[in-house]
Amino acid sequence: MSGFDNSIIEEYNKKVFEKIKEVSKTLEIDIERFMPKDTKGKKHPLGVFEKDAEYSQFITQGAKKYAYIDKKDYKIHITVSGVPKKKGAKGLKSLEDFKDNFVFEYKYTNKLLAQYNDEQIEFELTDYKGKKYKVTDKYGICLLPCQYTLNKSDEYANLLDEESSARAIFKE
Repeated sequence: MSGFDNSIIEEYNKKVFEKIKEVSKTLEIDIERFMPKDTKGKKHPLGVFEKDAEYSQFITQGAKKYAYIDKKDYKIHITVSGVPKKKGAKGLKSLEDFKDNFVFEYKYTNKLLAQYNDEQIEFELTDYKGKKYKVTDKYGICLLPCQYTLNKSDEYANLLDEESSARAIFKE
């Protein structure tokens, strides 16, 4: 990464890995348990910094909530817990949209909200073939399409104010 002293990250990672080895030995836990594998089978030690990709622009709303433009394809990508990456990115017209109260509509989330009914009244249901059925169940559940509204966590919001340079879209 240009303009940054990578030795700081390397030194930090080295210290973290030394702690992992120490805890592994002290607690007699196989060190492999501290290095989960990703979907491609590559090991990633817990707590260390790793290079993810190279971005031309990047913005964040906190942990597990960020958007960027990749230098390889110059498209918007997102990571937001609760929103599918590829589909969700299509909801953004620009990185400037990635801010508090931006709504990822259902067509981008594909998520369903479970609505519970603990006092369901009797009713008559007609199925898709026209067959009628009297529902007498006391309890019920309904799955409803839902959206996702982007916001910062309270802890992250307290670190920043809207004028902070940390809220800027970083461009290389």
